[in-house]
Amino acid sequence: MTKPRLQRLMGVGVATALVACVVTAALVCAWQLGIYRQREDALSHFGHFSASIELMGATSSERGQSVLAMTLRGDDASIRADLAATRARMDGLWSGLLALTPQERQESVDLEEDAETYRRILLEGRARVDALLTAPAQTRTAADVERAVRLIYSAADQARVLRDDLGEVLIGLTPDLTPFMTAAMAASDLREYAGRIRSLVAIRLNAGGSPSPAAAAEFASMLALTDILQQQIEHYAAPFIADPAVDRAMTAVTFGYFAGARAHAETVFAAPVGDPASSVEAFNKRYSPAIRTTEALRDAILKVGGERLAAERDRSLRLAVASLVAAVVGTLVGVSSLVVFDRGVFRPLVQARARMARILEGDLDAAVGKASAPFREMTDLDRDIEKLRRQQIELKRLEDEREVMARELRRLATTDPLTGLMNRRAFETEVAELFAAPAAWGAGLGIVMIDIDHFKSINDRFGHAIGDAVLREFGRFLLRAAPTGSRVARFGGEEFVLALADIGRDELYARIEGLRLRLAGTVLLDEPSLSVTASFGVHWVPAGGRLDWDAFHRVADAHLYQAKRNGRNRVAWSA
Repeated sequence: MTKPRLQRLMGVGVATALVACVVTAALVCAWQLGIYRQREDALSHFGHFSASIELMGATSSERGQSVLAMTLRGDDASIRADLAATRARMDGLWSGLLALTPQERQESVDLEEDAETYRRILLEGRARVDALLTAPAQTRTAADVERAVRLIYSAADQARVLRDDLGEVLIGLTPDLTPFMTAAMAASDLREYAGRIRSLVAIRLNAGGSPSPAAAAEFASMLALTDILQQQIEHYAAPFIADPAVDRAMTAVTFGYFAGARAHAETVFAAPVGDPASSVEAFNKRYSPAIRTTEALRDAILKVGGERLAAERDRSLRLAVASLVAAVVGTLVGVSSLVVFDRGVFRPLVQARARMARILEGDLDAAVGKASAPFREMTDLDRDIEKLRRQQIELKRLEDEREVMARELRRLATTDPLTGLMNRRAFETEVAELFAAPAAWGAGLGIVMIDIDHFKSINDRFGHAIGDAVLREFGRFLLRAAPTGSRVARFGGEEFVLALADIGRDELYARIEGLRLRLAGTVLLDEPSLSVTASFGVHWVPAGGRLDWDAFHRVADAHLYQAKRNGRNRVAWSA
């Protein structure tokens, strides 16, 4: 018996729907498996990034133990033992990080070099500390202790470079993890600068007397940095992370560290020194426990970030498995549908057609017959496909939002949040690009280091809010008044920097002197008795000159300090 045309069309339709279902499920499965592999790779790199942050914190801990060992009088065996234990933990973390990152170091020459530099600086610092510890306590000068501590500062700075290297790799894999990483980096930096505050106070107590202006300025800059980092953590943790554990850790830092330990450090730093050894010990007992709140905040952020990344990975796997299961079930349902097609679909349709014909002929009783069974499978398939379409629309929207967020985070990474100028890292990147293209600097290249005069006194007299306003208005002034084509950046604290290409020596000096005079005659803020001047250090190299940023910056910075020594509000340059 020849099958009716309608039955053949229905069979073709079912077969077509079956193929579409299987292909769609296979594509979704492959796509989710790809996401799963990417998340798995990202989770591995997240572990490497977390290990680098832990290494940075351990470096800070070793510095703190070293300071105690060098500043406390007498041979305190327990402190020496703590220092040895801290170093052993450091070595374990370092070995673990090396074991975790062979592929990254093989693929990145910079990462390999940064790792070697970190190890070299750390060993030099340890050697300096050990040399002091083997000498009699009474022969250790405050200057020797400070030099040893600052060498370990350099090791911590290099650990930060390693952290940032691994962070860039992770951001490339998972841009949506950027808020966690930014907050974790800020928390680890907060731990580092809190440790530096402890070291500065210990050095100050060990030296006795009153703090030097340079020491006071450095201490003030550490306080300002911790304030900025706290704001940065709050900016990212509150809207992007929003986790109760992180919120609790942030509260502990606010009250345990900022309101308690850091305020105590400010008091101790400015107070007269009695017995240095007992003062250091008493200060450390009160201050050190509060540092652990910053470590707890850092660890909480990393924990939440890792858990969410793992949840995203597991979700992708579940979706892939679900898609595979859907493909198998769809195939079975399709084959079963073809087998029962005649009984379950065609015959009810024929009966319905016969009833319709009878109604058209006027036999109204035909409408009372048995109704055909509905074809629910196609309805379900349409609903599932529509659901998948809506899901993909939502995923596209999320990807667009992530891209916007990534662009904004890249902008924030290169911009000083207070003044809106380039930050130091972005400026040095632009200068490196300028150095790489000698044709771009034409007649010569100039670097100008600028420091706002007596900025600490502005903060002391008017408060930090006015100080921040001065920094913002000074940045705007530089953007308006600096020569056309200048690259303007905030270098750190109250220090700013200009780079000018294709400019002659005399023109450069004349313009900077004019800039200084214009600033002296400009009212940045409508605040009685507030006037703002600045000191300028200028260095210029003619076309074809040797371009080395470190040397360039060192000379300009030396001229800046010369201008400050000569009375401030002046320009200093090479004769």
